[in-house]
Amino acid sequence: MAVTSYLYRDADGDLLYQKTRHVPKRFTFERPDPDAPGQWLSGLDGVSQTLFRLPELIASNGDQWVFCCEGERDVLSLTQLGLVATTAGSVGSWTPEYGSSGYFLGKRVCVLPDNDDAGRRLAETVAADISDEAAEVKVPELPGLPAGGDVSDWLGPDGQLDGKTEDEIRGALLALVEATPTWTPQAPVGLSARSASIISPAVVNLADVIAEHIDWLWPSRLAIGKVNLLAGDPNLGKTLISLDIAARVSRGDRFPDSEERTQVGGVILLSAEDGLADTVRPRLDAAGADVRKIAALTGVNIVGTNPGTIEEVWLNLKTDLAQVETVVQEMGDCRLIIIDPLSAYLGKTDSHKEAEVRGLIGPLAAMASRLRVAILAIAHLRKGQGSPMQRVMGSTGFIAAARSGHVVATDKADPTGQNRLFLNMKSNLAAEQPGLSYRVDVSLSPQPSIAWGAEPVYISAEEALAPAPSSPGPEPTDRLEAEEWLKLYLAQGPRPAKELIRDAKDVGIPERTLRRAKRELESDEELDEVEEIAWTERLLSVLHNMPADAFERLCQRILRESGFVKVEVTGRTGDGGIDGNGVLRVKLVSFQIIFQAKRWKGSVGASAVRDFRGAMVGRAEKGLFLTTGRFTADARREATRDGAPTIDLVDGGDLCQLLKELGIGVKVERVEQVEIDESVFATI
Repeated sequence: MAVTSYLYRDADGDLLYQKTRHVPKRFTFERPDPDAPGQWLSGLDGVSQTLFRLPELIASNGDQWVFCCEGERDVLSLTQLGLVATTAGSVGSWTPEYGSSGYFLGKRVCVLPDNDDAGRRLAETVAADISDEAAEVKVPELPGLPAGGDVSDWLGPDGQLDGKTEDEIRGALLALVEATPTWTPQAPVGLSARSASIISPAVVNLADVIAEHIDWLWPSRLAIGKVNLLAGDPNLGKTLISLDIAARVSRGDRFPDSEERTQVGGVILLSAEDGLADTVRPRLDAAGADVRKIAALTGVNIVGTNPGTIEEVWLNLKTDLAQVETVVQEMGDCRLIIIDPLSAYLGKTDSHKEAEVRGLIGPLAAMASRLRVAILAIAHLRKGQGSPMQRVMGSTGFIAAARSGHVVATDKADPTGQNRLFLNMKSNLAAEQPGLSYRVDVSLSPQPSIAWGAEPVYISAEEALAPAPSSPGPEPTDRLEAEEWLKLYLAQGPRPAKELIRDAKDVGIPERTLRRAKRELESDEELDEVEEIAWTERLLSVLHNMPADAFERLCQRILRESGFVKVEVTGRTGDGGIDGNGVLRVKLVSFQIIFQAKRWKGSVGASAVRDFRGAMVGRAEKGLFLTTGRFTADARREATRDGAPTIDLVDGGDLCQLLKELGIGVKVERVEQVEIDESVFATI
């Protein structure tokens, strides 16, 4: 039975969650339901815990004493006396980050311990953590407090101040605090034995360190000796991707965007969500793995409860890391450990507490470095908005400890709804790589496998994960997305109107928006008479296959025939594109313009537009971005963002139309069609 609830708020006073006390004594956490005001959802589900009555703590001035207690009941007992008080909620809820958060900066803090060993240890820990920021710290001993008692007992009806008024009780407590000596640090809590054994600090002069190159499992994406993270929503193929990587390592194959084969090596799987016999082994077979090089670590064996027996228990990375190391050493040539998902192997580690997460990931990363293996950890994304790294489930300690991070997402520009994106969200060891597209393929086997796209994807993880606009009706954003979808759809050949409308609805485009998008594309035919031919697709294929120098000359010719009186190429890129500047003459007026031409396929996101604008700074007020790919709606909005230099965008479809209008490599033949109206003759 619930007896009371404590509301926890953030620094701005917004409600984060409530902690409910029940009888018999236990606690539960609930968070507000964003879709049903006034209702609650069970659990924290990614909401980070904080200090109780945090806004009141922040608002207190440096002359007041701030009391830190062990529980919420104690805090409320003190606030009834007009005092400022806070708590982390329990002995195990306090983290060092609270001490360095700035909440206690310049404040006089009194830590009130419960009268037991755990309470005194917590008080010492809190005092030590806040001492660098607080103006003064005191830890008084409450006289006459019974064993296991707390400040609420001391203040209560049967306590030392029974019969006193509130003013007298408050005065007695403050007098006790003032009379207590200022706290001074002792040996760190729990480290006294270790401190006594310390001989000297361990120091390495960097002149004695031999520099090493990063060893890559997957060039510029997955590093040997490091923790690497792959995150995404359910049902997008994270596990399939990890098994595809395992298969390539087992047979020494090349990765999708690499020409070089990776070194053959062993793989250790920690798989918590799929059966080995009915799922993992068949999918490895479908991926072409050499399963002799792959082992599954299913747990650890311990002495059974019955004499002479052995029991297998679930593996815990915090307590059983030595067992993982044993398996790596016995395998001999292990190059990859896959942990799927990481959250299943944390044991009692609180995944939402950064200090605990770092305490687990640190030894794991050290083992990876020592044994020269890559670790690929799979994680889920929490619901809601925010940057991709902020959405990784649990504490930010996971993505902070990883040296590289990738995220999977749906391709919102794909009309079939089947395309997925594999995108970089963190890269500490190499330049950020373009994304890759993939599909879950069942054409060659009943078991699904990953089919990678041939071309890179230039869209950021943040753009791919951004929620679709929720405004009703065919607003500009919806219409632009519908136009992009319609261009791609019609480039694949003619489609019956009913099929076109049906497929549009399948990807969330209403018929009204589709019709308006068609009008904006300046098609003067009725929707049910669409007979677009795939000449643009053929032309784009020709452009992609042109030699780089020929594509450069083509771009110069397009610009000159479009009105540029001067065209200068200033740079060439590895993807066959060019950068340059030119002068566009419009009657009596000339404009200095920076241009960029990219031979890309797939979506081009807002990040590419921002990068181009950054290159324009101080050089020109106008930009022209040509690509053989297609710009996302976010990219188009970025190109015309208020307060920033405007960039004109020319995508693959526009480029084809421009070549058609200029008559460069495109011929248009007018065909005379003669029809006979037999009804005229029948009525003569």
